[in-house]
Amino acid sequence: MKMNNNIIIAISRQFGSGGRKAGLMLAQELGFNYYDRAIILRAAEKTGISPELMENLETNAASSYYFNLSQAMSAFAMPIITYDQTPNGEIFKAQADIIREIASKESAVIIGCCADYILRDYTRLINVFLHADKSDRLRRIVGEYGLSEKEAREQIKQVDKGREIYYRTFTGSDWLDIGKSDLCINTSRTGIEGAVAAIKALALEKMK
Repeated sequence: MKMNNNIIIAISRQFGSGGRKAGLMLAQELGFNYYDRAIILRAAEKTGISPELMENLETNAASSYYFNLSQAMSAFAMPIITYDQTPNGEIFKAQADIIREIASKESAVIIGCCADYILRDYTRLINVFLHADKSDRLRRIVGEYGLSEKEAREQIKQVDKGREIYYRTFTGSDWLDIGKSDLCINTSRTGIEGAVAAIKALALEKMK
């Protein structure tokens, strides 16, 4: 990737760990642009696939035929990115193109979308993984989405599994491999504000 002075902060996160809130706060404090659903909507325009299908692709990956098949294949170290002619492959390719375009033009905070993998050769990339204690995740999901605790537990299981399979499908790597992260933060320990402060400090150092 062509060298430029833009900083990209790619945030991966467990469901309910406060990733979107942290990303928004971080973008505001640094004066960066923020992307999550915006990437999905722009990819929808490129592919003609409905934004609703695209938005739910990662969440529902655990029950998808293509994702289950590719997960089984990955156990034998076979090539992962093999579905370019399927809606799943078209979505990933469109999102990857948009993420690379963003990195070439501006500094940004990007939530999910395998941005850490897509920009893995980008020297001014900061990879962050946010996680939290199960009790705090449940409390946040119940409060934000109005679910029962039982429903919240099921959502955590489904969404995290979907993100894990989605990531493995298109990268061949383990979503939970913290060795690829510059920062791995437990927001139950730091709070959202503390997590933002830690990421911001690293970003400011990289901007020097």
